[in-house]
Amino acid sequence: MEVDRNKLLSQIKNAVLKVEPDSEIFLFGSRARGDNNEDSDWDLLIILQGELTFERKMQVTKRLFEIELSENQLFNRIFFNRDNWLNNRLIHASPFYENVVKDYILI
Repeated sequence: MEVDRNKLLSQIKNAVLKVEPDSEIFLFGSRARGDNNEDSDWDLLIILQGELTFERKMQVTKRLFEIELSENQLFNRIFFNRDNWLNNRLIHASPFYENVVKDYILI
């Protein structure tokens, strides 16, 4: 059974913003393009303000893991610092960056 996309994206946004209120969350990949199947994972780019610490990433990951379990979905989480994402030329030259900016949906 296909998950309710809007409901799931709302859950993701609320969970992340609860622990990182200044963050930005982007959906990219097949779920953003609409060429996914019901078993596709959810590719999430999570942009955090300030230093990316293990503890901060784990706080977000724990909250998202609860949703993964309750909704029987798989999230692929990628974290970036906001300044690096916006200003790093190496990141901007990468295929990953091009893939995200081509298809992303701001959650």
